[in-house]
Amino acid sequence: MTCRYLSRIGRTASADGVPDIVVGILRGGMIPAVQLAHLLGIRTVRAVELTRTIADGMNAAKTPRPVVANPGSLGDLSGQDVLIVDDIAGSGLTMLACGAWSRRPGRPACARRR
Repeated sequence: MTCRYLSRIGRTASADGVPDIVVGILRGGMIPAVQLAHLLGIRTVRAVELTRTIADGMNAAKTPRPVVANPGSLGDLSGQDVLIVDDIAGSGLTMLACGAWSRRPGRPACARRR
């Protein structure tokens, strides 16, 4: 990912204020999540394992809906402003599922998706 592209995403993501926490969707979302956290000066980066594929190979079969493999990995996000980052948005189902999951009771006050 180029610095120019990341800078543009960072400006958009922080237009309403800098988030408290960046969450990367494992595996591909972690690299841009860490890069955005550095760019925005955010120290807290967490990961969530949420997947739609059954295996890691190219053209792997997909599950009907995204699955959260380790929901406890995020810890307590209560009242936090969270930026959710992934590397690829095909159908958008993974990002929508993560956003919906993170807004459950006891979850963040705000969940942004980029």
